[in-house]
Formats: sequence, C-alpha cells, structure tokens
Amino acid sequence: MTDRFKLLGSYSTPCVSSGTIITCEYRDTDLIVSGYSTGPIPWPVGHLSRGGPNTIIVFGSLVEAIRLESVQALSHWFGVGPGTVTKWRAAFGVGPVTPGTHAVLSTQISKVKQGKPRPRHVIEAMARGRKSKGVSKETRRKMSETHKARDTRPPAAGKPWTPAEDELVRTLPIAEVMSQTGRSYQSVSGRRCELRLPDGRTRGFRKR
Repeated sequence: MTDRFKLLGSYSTPCVSSGTIITCEYRDTDLIVSGYSTGPIPWPVGHLSRGGPNTIIVFGSLVEAIRLESVQALSHWFGVGPGTVTKWRAAFGVGPVTPGTHAVLSTQISKVKQGKPRPRHVIEAMARGRKSKGVSKETRRKMSETHKARDTRPPAAGKPWTPAEDELVRTLPIAEVMSQTGRSYQSVSGRRCELRLPDGRTRGFRKR
C-alpha cells in the first residue's frame, strides 16, 4: 500500500440491512439501503423511495473521513472517483487541503529531497540566518560556566598556552616565539601582554 492511500483515521463498515432507511447527509434526504459498495471498505449504498440508481450513503464516520482524509485515500478505500470526493468536500465546506492531504504532500516532498544535498545558496542563506541571530548574553554566560566547570576553553579562545611556551615568550623575541610555536603575531603579542612583558623578553625589563 502506497503512502498516498494511507488513512489517518480508522473506519469500519456499518452493519445495516437492505431496506433500512438512512438519511444521506450529502444529499440531505432519506435513501433506502440496497447493498454495499465494492471498495476496500464496503459502504452502504441506496436509492430514493421512487427508485433510481444506487449511490453511496454519506453518513456516520464517512462524514468524518471527508473532513480528514486525502482525495486519493477516500477514492481508493471507499471505491469512488476523485470527482465525487471533490463534490462531497464542497457540500461539507471542506477546503482543498485536509490533514490527510497535507500528510501526502509532506511525504512526497520528503521523498524528493531524500539523499539530495542542499544547494550551496541554501546552505549559505541558513548560515547567514544563524549569524544574524547572534548569541544572547545569557547564552554566553552559560557557555562560559560550562567551560569553567569542564576546565576547557571555548573554540574562540584558541589553543591554550603551555608552561614551556610561556617560557619562550619570556625569553625570546616575538619572531622566534612565532617560529618555534607556530603561533601568529597577534597571539604571541597578546600573550606577552598577559604575562606583563612589554618587550617580549625578560632582559632589560623592570617591574613597576
């Protein structure tokens, strides 16, 4: 059974005897039961008292199905054409998109997208949207507390400095520290300021 025939509700065949009179809510008139339809869910069919062709009697849970299900599901399970379903919907004031219709469309779209990578312009647009939202102060505070609790550093803080690297910063010029550690000028000079070493070396440095 394909997804487009899937029912959202559960419907069972009403047990009625031939000759029973039932009010058809679609026609707003009484019909005399003469048998059942031949769809997967057999439904009572009947005719007017003066005779005429047999037609499905719209009543009970079928009315609920008309409001809920897709055209494809109703046509398949109750053995009627799509045109009949459209007329039923119009009579009960049901729009073109029901929950069942929406479910069918969602499944179809999901299958089309399955396994296909997002276009580059879509990825870029999503990235711009995330950046434009920014991070609230409260979120940053929580992130900071988490890193402190775990004794970790946020990605933006870069690689932590080791005691050996600090010793290089204290004793060597910036260029040599950059060469030996692979760090940038901004990183080394920033670390030098953190260690209160204005000239990057211990030689000639006087404490204030």
